[in-house]
Amino acid sequence: MGQSAALIVAATILLAAIPFGPAQESKEKPPAREPGPREPIAGLAGFDSLSKVRLASSPDVPRELKVTCSFPDRMRWMLSGQVEGSLVRELQYQHGDSVYRIPTGTGASEACEGESKAVILRRLHLRRALMLFPDGYEWKGEGESRTTSLGRLGSLRARVSAEPEGRPGAIDCFDAEGTATESCRAVTWRKLAGRSWPATLELWSGEERVWVETVESVDTSARFVDSFFLPPDRREGSTAQPVATGARTLDIPATCSLRTVVPAGSSWEAALSAFEGLRSSVSTRLAGEGLKLESIATFEVSDQGLPTASILRLTTTPEIPPQGFAKEAARRGLALAVEGFAGAGGNRIAELRRGVPKGSVARQPYVRFGLEGGTNRQVVLIVPFEPAR
Repeated sequence: MGQSAALIVAATILLAAIPFGPAQESKEKPPAREPGPREPIAGLAGFDSLSKVRLASSPDVPRELKVTCSFPDRMRWMLSGQVEGSLVRELQYQHGDSVYRIPTGTGASEACEGESKAVILRRLHLRRALMLFPDGYEWKGEGESRTTSLGRLGSLRARVSAEPEGRPGAIDCFDAEGTATESCRAVTWRKLAGRSWPATLELWSGEERVWVETVESVDTSARFVDSFFLPPDRREGSTAQPVATGARTLDIPATCSLRTVVPAGSSWEAALSAFEGLRSSVSTRLAGEGLKLESIATFEVSDQGLPTASILRLTTTPEIPPQGFAKEAARRGLALAVEGFAGAGGNRIAELRRGVPKGSVARQPYVRFGLEGGTNRQVVLIVPFEPAR
């Protein structure tokens, strides 16, 4: 399988890039300071916002931005979207003094330090200031311009003349040298539960527009445990930290799929031949419903790594599944990239099962791989797991 196809496989299962942000991060242990005790701001314990985003570089491909904040020192930023039929994501976290990101094509988190850490912190401060204005920061000044210091990170400037009730039409972020970094511009507002929240905005990086955003919902009632603001492989009890085998934990998104049993004793060649015919006929049927199948093959496997059922997944999760399809809730799993179907054998499956966190229950293992290539193609082996009930 070619390099581009391999990247699509990895991105489908794990992550993809966004068009900004640094990537050289250290793997040092995080600082000892944990987030401070929970403290409401203006009566709010935090917020969980969901936005639709259209990048200036690819406006025809909608993406979702989910920003979750619990005061103080806890934020999670996730940008995701369907690209060429594959789910791609970029995640960034603040947990006390620690900042992490999960970069493109891997499930392993990186501890951010230096300027890369400052870039993410400024981005999170800008978002929090926008959502909470005028609360949460000590704004100084009158008239059209208000400023607040971010200490060694830099500062924020709110331009309030364009909006009623003192709400800003733009908030600019500056680094410690006074250079403009990111800005929220053309901000409009709406009332929700007795408070004004951003409705639409543009995100700019310097003088380049990054995206246009519509804030679809803001929830202030949700509560999140501290581990939510840590990458999965940094959480207590995570099995992803020992990386000698290359295993990683990952979040498996909710899906809508068609499961078809593979006859017992079938070879991979026979299973793939039947899968291709089934996929073709189902794709034709779904075309009339405006639905598409993923461009990735999924097979449940036995504990010996042999195919037991094929899985056809939709690129979206419709409210009402098409005939024969069923929804499956989001889960977590352990994943391992291997070479060829032989690499996803019984020893590897047993290895992943042993790594399932204590108190969780391992479920049916499965493999994911690109549609092109032979039996030696790159394969991702996954053992999903759920907390014990």
